Amino acid sequence: MCSSDLGTGNVTHIEVRASRLAITLRDGRAADESAIRAAGFRGAVQVAPDTWHVIAGAEADAAAVRLRGG
Repeated sequence: MCSSDLGTGNVTHIEVRASRLAITLRDGRAADESAIRAAGFRGAVQVAPDTWHVIAGAEADAAAVRLRGG
């Protein structure tokens, strides 16, 4: 998954929480659960208007680096 799956330039913060990511967006409406799942993640849930929790599994740290553009 890349940040474009959540809206280009839309990711403002990513926090790794064990096997999942807490992702804060400028505009939560730009994210799409089906696109997040299609990118290989096990699931995603919008927990607040601009915050998504994404289940990344054991690769959560590496996924966060990719989302940050690293």
